[in-house]
Amino acid sequence: MQGIDFAASSLEVGAFLPEALQESEAHQVKAVTPTDEMRLAYLIETDRGPQIVIGTEQARRRITEIKATAALRERSTTGAVAESLGERLINLVQTPVRLSQDLWGRLADVDDVGDALTFAPVLVYDVSEDLIDGTGEMFVTVARITTAATQSSCDNRQQCLNEAFADIGSGINSLAGKHNDARVLHAEFGTDPGTLNAEYRREIDRLSYATSYFSTALKLGGGQAGIPYVSPAFVGVGYVNNAEFVGQYKDAHRQRNFEKHIYRTRGFDEASIEAIYSGSTYSKQMRRQVFQALQAIEDEQLAAYMFEDLARAEDRYRAGRQLQILAYMSDLLEDPTLRLFSLDGAYPIFQKSDGSLLAVTQRDYATWQSPFSEEVASLQRAAQRRPISLHVLGAFDSQVLAQAKAMNVHPSVPTR
Repeated sequence: MQGIDFAASSLEVGAFLPEALQESEAHQVKAVTPTDEMRLAYLIETDRGPQIVIGTEQARRRITEIKATAALRERSTTGAVAESLGERLINLVQTPVRLSQDLWGRLADVDDVGDALTFAPVLVYDVSEDLIDGTGEMFVTVARITTAATQSSCDNRQQCLNEAFADIGSGINSLAGKHNDARVLHAEFGTDPGTLNAEYRREIDRLSYATSYFSTALKLGGGQAGIPYVSPAFVGVGYVNNAEFVGQYKDAHRQRNFEKHIYRTRGFDEASIEAIYSGSTYSKQMRRQVFQALQAIEDEQLAAYMFEDLARAEDRYRAGRQLQILAYMSDLLEDPTLRLFSLDGAYPIFQKSDGSLLAVTQRDYATWQSPFSEEVASLQRAAQRRPISLHVLGAFDSQVLAQAKAMNVHPSVPTR
């Protein structure tokens, strides 16, 4: 499988993964072995057959998704819809009570549904500020759907049709609440909504489509069934919930365009911006993490350098590796005494207030071979004979420790 011989040089799984990730009812990590570029390959047995995952962080994510997929398979579509209905019925009681408690602290005055509903028509005004923001976001989505549906100029008709239908579908799903329901499921299991795991995505889609469109049908069907829209149920709860939903609504394209605008104002390379925001190398969640981490880096030269490194990533593994380095560096730079020393070595080099130097790299399992040995030599030259600490986000063998120290480079695996 993929030309990887796990029997030839298999390592101890426990050295790289905690016990909770090594085995469960849904999986077992059978072997781990080094591959090119200091990456580790993991052989994972599941009830649907073996999987090979490259990279320790990617293996952690995949194992989490495998376990989540097994859990979601146990949830029937009808059961999810029934649970959704139950939650909405309970919501008829809880929403007015919750808002009454939060806004006025009048718990003693709200004893039942009847009491609570008398407050609810007024409560909707207390979410009006968020409602204004959310309505603007929602108009962005509606405009995006309309533009996609009415686009007239197109060089490649089929490609433009595909893009239009994708944009229309995404916008409608967003307005119906499908994306939000999917995010709730991802949050439950701590997974990335932008995962490339097709099997896991199918389970997420199956349940989120069912619950979101059932909810939409329920709202529309209430009016068709003769329930007055001005009844206490609609005025007291529906309007408040809708106001909260709209108030919290965010258009993904607006957020993306805001981030790109900030990058441009910082003078980042336009080709690098487009590389990060196109294709599937970076998920939306990863782009948010890049944006947040770069906000902490005030040195514009260093920020631009790291951004271009991120843009050169060819796949999700390399993107994740660079993001790990960036996130770690942004944490380090919270120390005001740490400053950029050089960008001439294999990695950015920083200087502490005591004059000592520090660099950061990420390797699943570093061994003393090219290109890692050459990168250490590059650090030695850039450090100008000063000793330099090298923080390795991952692991390395004993030979690395001995060879690097002989060159006045001192590798360690940080615990933070």
